[in-house]
Amino acid sequence: MTFTCWNDVPAEDNRPGVTHRRLFGKNVQVQRLTVEPGGEPAPLHDHPDIEQFFLIQEGQWEMTTGDEVREVRPGDIVYVAPGTPHRIRLLSERIGYLYEIYQPILSTETAEEREPLG
Repeated sequence: MTFTCWNDVPAEDNRPGVTHRRLFGKNVQVQRLTVEPGGEPAPLHDHPDIEQFFLIQEGQWEMTTGDEVREVRPGDIVYVAPGTPHRIRLLSERIGYLYEIYQPILSTETAEEREPLG
């Protein structure tokens, strides 16, 4: 499969107020997060061997990367180098949307259950 629609990707509600939709290539993972006010995607954490991008689609967010804390808005892109502690938190009172890209794949157990795109 090369083309798909986010609405056709299985939704996973594994944290309160947060819905993930994950797509996988052979070595890359892309996911769309829908976050309700008060929902938090993850506490401060790092990925020792994984590069990550955040692409903000909708909402105002607070992004922590290492020692830096900034507000990010639609159109902003944040790169997180391997091993860098990071966290993102929705500031808006409305639902927020963002995309995350991981290389290599973060959710290997989920990737094994699905056929990669392409």
